[in-house]
Amino acid sequence: MALSVEVAELARLLQWRDDRGIEELMESPQAGAVAAELADIQMYLCKLCTSLGVDLERALRDKIAANRARFLPSVSAPE
Repeated sequence: MALSVEVAELARLLQWRDDRGIEELMESPQAGAVAAELADIQMYLCKLCTSLGVDLERALRDKIAANRARFLPSVSAPE
């Protein structure tokens, strides 16, 4: 699948770098390569969603809501 190839290409650019190394990468001429790989990933992801009939915006909203409910502690109402 082309999407996994593009993700691997991005991973190759970021592999073995700590946060500072990634910051340096994004300040270098290679930042354009990172942006290009991210764009490729976005294109293939959108194409996959279209092929599968997935509304990505809705799926993202639903996933964020599910993660909030799962991982954020409930706030009890004041008495």
